[in-house]
Amino acid sequence: MQTGREERRATWLRRGAGIALIAIAVTRIVSTYPVFNQVYDEPFSVACGMEWLDRGTYTYDPKHPPLGRVATAIGLYLKGVRSTGVADDTDEGNALLGWGGQYWKNLVLARLGVLPFFVFACLIVWAWAAWAWGSWAGILALAVFSLLPPVLGHAGIAMTDIVLTATLPAALLSLGRWLESPTIRRSSILGASFGLAILSKLSALVFLPLCGLPLVLLWRRSRSGAGVTSGGVTARLRFQRVAVAAAVTVLVIWAGYRFSIRPVSKTNHPLAPLDRVVGTKGFAHDLTYLAIRTPLPAGDFFRGVAIMATHNYGHVQWNYFLGDRRAWGWLFFYPILLVVKTPPPFLVLLGAGLVFMLRANRAAGASMRPETSPGGASSRVAEEVLERRAMPTPPWRGWAFVWSAGAMLAAGLMSQVNTGIRHVLPIYVMLACIAAFGALRMLKASRAGRVTCAALLLWLAADSALAHPDYLWYFSEFTGGESGRFGVDSDLDYGQDLERLRAVCVRRQIESLSIAYHGTANLRQFALPNPHILAAGERPKGWVAISMYKLKLGEPDHLDCYKWIESFEPVERVGKSIRLYYIPAAPLSAVRCNAVR
Repeated sequence: MQTGREERRATWLRRGAGIALIAIAVTRIVSTYPVFNQVYDEPFSVACGMEWLDRGTYTYDPKHPPLGRVATAIGLYLKGVRSTGVADDTDEGNALLGWGGQYWKNLVLARLGVLPFFVFACLIVWAWAAWAWGSWAGILALAVFSLLPPVLGHAGIAMTDIVLTATLPAALLSLGRWLESPTIRRSSILGASFGLAILSKLSALVFLPLCGLPLVLLWRRSRSGAGVTSGGVTARLRFQRVAVAAAVTVLVIWAGYRFSIRPVSKTNHPLAPLDRVVGTKGFAHDLTYLAIRTPLPAGDFFRGVAIMATHNYGHVQWNYFLGDRRAWGWLFFYPILLVVKTPPPFLVLLGAGLVFMLRANRAAGASMRPETSPGGASSRVAEEVLERRAMPTPPWRGWAFVWSAGAMLAAGLMSQVNTGIRHVLPIYVMLACIAAFGALRMLKASRAGRVTCAALLLWLAADSALAHPDYLWYFSEFTGGESGRFGVDSDLDYGQDLERLRAVCVRRQIESLSIAYHGTANLRQFALPNPHILAAGERPKGWVAISMYKLKLGEPDHLDCYKWIESFEPVERVGKSIRLYYIPAAPLSAVRCNAVR
């Protein structure tokens, strides 16, 4: 048994290790800033956040809430950058990033705004795993989480996905702690954490109930199975605390929209998506239109919900997956993507964690049956039971990770938006905690287990290091994902490699370039050599650069426009997202594009 001094020493050791892990991860993230130009959606985030800060409105793109977007703009705002008033959000974002001719400095400021949320996500992983399985499990969870390339990649761009990765698990951890002790303080924290998660991304409105319900059911089952009483917390008192949490949630969301009171829609014209639901006339139609035109607290929030619903079920978003092109997605897109975008050693640790949890659960069930003989199978069961009873925390806390991750994955199965792993990025928090449990049990099992665990952790660290700086566009070395077979949107081509293309053009002394670029960056900012935007029906000669997204998906309504270039071998792969070709001298000619109507 540890003495007080030994325990304090172990505590400081764990804290030092945790701080070092976070510091290393932050250093790796920041080092990617000068490598990649803006990704596709970064100008939208900056434009919306600056509008909120400078003008007190939120009209550009309300389908995402303001928390993460304000974070991306606050550094620029403090520098003195202000809204230009351009009507288009892409042009406005580009104007803000190019303010004062300091594009790269402004882009760094925008990306630094979301870095605190990565640190917060690391702290939540650490705290949640420690709450479930003890202090060392927390450190192991932090270690594996901070090595995951998709997490590091999204933490390095000025977007909202890493913000939700921090706030959604924080809300679920707050819920778990509140279930065990629904004090006023914990009720307030629960409400605030739910509000911040919803202000991060509207997908939290789906994830919170889907992931939170299993926690409630697991907690209730653990209490009934153990014969635990209410401990003085009556149903009426718990309901009152729920009301406190709900009130705080509403207040936080309203504060996120600057306590504004606005109508959901100001238009007097019919709204086709709405009319498809409530009809073009009648009582339901009139009542609905009256509601959306009546000023409401946080009216922009409800407008965002309406736009997002339309976006998810009425907006065409093409992607390329396993040789197939679709606008409405694939059922198993996210499960397959999780496998190919996650380092193999992490998957092994995750599988080990699930196996150890199932063994402990089976041993607990077997402990309810009478023993047969001291030296038989029952004795082994008894050893498992003793080990389980020695665990410092209730087992339901660990199963919360499994069921929450499963619920999030189920939401992904139902989603028609299949454009990238970023839409389920918070699942890595839960998976990291399960993997940490697998690592912890392997370390405690035997010498072979310790060697295996150490080898897997070293493999994970090496895999993560080799992915630098292309963390966001990482694919497992066994999958061949860089060919585009598992998607060509944000997981591979997010418009990030223009600066690399400029450097290649300088090195190869290219004087003229035709380009089909998938992104929002202003090509004039990158000093490309006489860039010519490639038209859909054009077949040029000379140097041609084409984004992977364009290569596989062409232009809207013309998905095969650039298929002709695949008959040529690329001269060079620029980063992960651009292929550079040299087309031999030949008369310019047009190619037929298969139109998609």
